[in-house]
Amino acid sequence: MDLHPPDSRSSYGERASLLAYTWNNIPAKGRRRKKRTDIKATMSGVLKSHLFMLCIATLFTACISVGCKSKQDVDREPRGLSVIQHTDGDSLTEMCIAGKSGAPIKIEIFSDYQCIQCRSFYFETLKPLLKEYIASNMGKCRIVYHDIPSEKHLYGRKAARLALAAGRISRELWLQVTDLLYKEQDQWSQQGDIRAILARSIDTQRISELEKLAADAQIDLAIQQEIVKARSRKVISTPTIIIHSKIGQEHQVAGRLGYDILKEFLDGLSR
Repeated sequence: MDLHPPDSRSSYGERASLLAYTWNNIPAKGRRRKKRTDIKATMSGVLKSHLFMLCIATLFTACISVGCKSKQDVDREPRGLSVIQHTDGDSLTEMCIAGKSGAPIKIEIFSDYQCIQCRSFYFETLKPLLKEYIASNMGKCRIVYHDIPSEKHLYGRKAARLALAAGRISRELWLQVTDLLYKEQDQWSQQGDIRAILARSIDTQRISELEKLAADAQIDLAIQQEIVKARSRKVISTPTIIIHSKIGQEHQVAGRLGYDILKEFLDGLSR
């Protein structure tokens, strides 16, 4: 008989062919013993192969579990910037509230918390802009927010100080405070009791922290610098939007601007 031992590097198909060839060349008397030996060897090989694949699958599952996050975990994570970035502009309060600080399109918003038109602009335009547009164009656009309270509004500066203090702590707290200030504008604008408004959603300890930070002279200085900057940019009313394109063009719009119109304009600049 011309028998050759199977090559350990051969494929399963080659091994099967070789096994069949070997069986046909074994005398009938020795086939029963050879059959048992071959079955035992084959089963051993199959078990080893299955055990190897099981180990690989277990390791792969473990890696997936450790290295990936569930959709719920991702949804719970804060989007955008965790802390408002204070850029190197000529104002201490030039805060990038959304997008990356180096994004080519810059959207500046000049607003007053006690301004009725600013309230409408916040809910109709700014919130959708933050939630929908910037979230999907993080690297293309950034939003810089400027507090310029009017002297005609008795409590606008107080609100601006608290919001600016919140921004110095985190983006999430700034969004929370800003939302409350605009939502309950009618109430705190009467008597200036902003603490009672904040207490509806923010714990007392955090409010005390905000009030302490808002009382810092640097906060008032920052707001005054914002007002001076707005005047130098010929911003005479709120809300006012100044959009800087990636090729250096500047577009200024005073008054309320709808989200759909703003989105269409930004899409054009992004192309």
